[in-house]
Amino acid sequence: MNDDKFACIEGILDAIEVGDRGDSNYMKLAYMEAIEARDRSDVPIGAVLVINNEIICSERNYGETNDDYFSHAENLLIQIYGKEIRNARKGKNIELYTTLEPCFMCFGAIVHNRINRLVYACPDSIAGVTNMDPPTNWYNERWPIIDQGPLKEESYKLMIDFIEKKGWGNVIEAYKSMQIK
Repeated sequence: MNDDKFACIEGILDAIEVGDRGDSNYMKLAYMEAIEARDRSDVPIGAVLVINNEIICSERNYGETNDDYFSHAENLLIQIYGKEIRNARKGKNIELYTTLEPCFMCFGAIVHNRINRLVYACPDSIAGVTNMDPPTNWYNERWPIIDQGPLKEESYKLMIDFIEKKGWGNVIEAYKSMQIK
C-alpha cells in the first residue's frame, strides 16, 4: 500500500491493536466510519476492505453530502481500490466489512470484483440483498461467503437514531420491524 493510501486510515488504525486482527476489530473500524458519516449528516454506514488480513482502507457513506446515490461506503472502497482488488484476486483473501447489509448496487460490485467474503453487522429489511441465490453459474463462481458479524445491535441503533432524526417515517417503521437480538 502506498503512502497516500495509508493516510486514509492512519488516524483510525490506533483503534485496532497490532496483531489483533479479526471480524470484531475490522467491524469496529467500519463502525467508527459509520459514526463519522452520521456526524456529517450522512447515512451512518461504514466499510473496511481487507486483503490477506491487511487493512487496505476504510470508508463511509457520502450519499447525502455528495447528493450522489453511488457514494455508498462499499462502492467507494471498490471504486478507489479496484486495482488492488484485481491484483489480489488470485490466491488472496479479499474481505469487505460493512455496518449494514449491502443493497443491490453494492452487492453487485462485490460480486463482480470477486470479493471472497462479505461480513455485515446489521441486516437491512428495506434494501438488503444477501439472502438471494446466485442467478446463474457465472455468478455462483464469484459469489462471496456471506456472514453476519459483530456490532449488529450497535449498527442497528445508529441507523434507527439517524432515521428518526431525519424524520423518515416510512423508513423507520421498516427498520423497527426488524428483529434485532
